[in-house]
Amino acid sequence: MKTLPKVFWVVATIATFPMVVNADIAWTGGADDGGNVLTPGNWDGGTVPGASDRAQIGDAPEAVLSGSWAPQYLDIGTTGPLTVGSGGELSVTTVSDGATVAYGSVRMGAAAGAAGVLNIDGGTMTVYSLNTPNYAATSTVNMVSGTLNATGWVDWGRNANGLATINQSGGTVNVGYNLWIGRDNSGTGIYNMSGGTLNQHTTGSFALGYKAGTTGRFSMGGGCSVSAVLIEVGSTGHGEFTQ
Repeated sequence: MKTLPKVFWVVATIATFPMVVNADIAWTGGADDGGNVLTPGNWDGGTVPGASDRAQIGDAPEAVLSGSWAPQYLDIGTTGPLTVGSGGELSVTTVSDGATVAYGSVRMGAAAGAAGVLNIDGGTMTVYSLNTPNYAATSTVNMVSGTLNATGWVDWGRNANGLATINQSGGTVNVGYNLWIGRDNSGTGIYNMSGGTLNQHTTGSFALGYKAGTTGRFSMGGGCSVSAVLIEVGSTGHGEFTQ
């Protein structure tokens, strides 16, 4: 059992699996209401993305969620951060058409030069996977309070010219399978934990520097709690664990 500091800013983009998406709907923040995610006027076409849509939050004012929202995919790409605040409940849904399963996924920094930020401060976010794709982008997740549930895996740091950082200062992060910091493509992943709880459950692994050429760094301050089946420091890449 170990303790890690908890910082929570997220940069995200949706990862897709073969299944039809009804529409890609972009965030505009045009309603001038403080960035309420559930206001139709803040989305292109005046429609809030639903269970069969891909929501795209990019270069626009900050989006704030304080109610329940469940798109199929979520892309957080450039300078427009998403904050899941008190009372906010974000579920990036896993759906099936009877033949194909689409696993709800959030991709951070989903384009070259992007800078995506996800803040969780009092709300709940549930997703199958949270990952950074192979782009030279900056991805940041700031976990302040609340709960982040990744029922599948977290792949963090997948490009040699990108930077992926998770800052957890409070709240609870639950990972159902693999937590890989420094995943592949000579990428660097950083997890700074100054508070809160991190649980990597039952199966899979917690790896720092998962593949050759990658770098994974994990720092944990006092008052944190970390539970994992196995922590691999330098799985085949370079890993650092600081406590």
